[in-house]
Amino acid sequence: MKTNELTGSRLDYWVALAEGYTSGAANYRPSTDWQQAGELLEKYDSYGVTNMGTGITHHVITVIHSGDKTGIGEGPTACMSICRAVVALVYDEEVDDG
Repeated sequence: MKTNELTGSRLDYWVALAEGYTSGAANYRPSTDWQQAGELLEKYDSYGVTNMGTGITHHVITVIHSGDKTGIGEGPTACMSICRAVVALVYDEEVDDG
């Protein structure tokens, strides 16, 4: 599945894996929790979050860097965009979400 198509609990699951959680992530919901998503942003070397939307329509793009790797995430909210960027940084543009 394309990283930028992950949503909800599946997105949270892949972020938890990318962050190294093996258990105890039952309350980990960075795709909807701004505090948790913000902590992800603070972890990386540099980042940018851009809201490309107008009015009530939003399209947010997040770019994060860690070492020589770059993760780009897109989505309707900043939290989703940040999470997708983290997953893309670790797993690239697709994950095996079979």
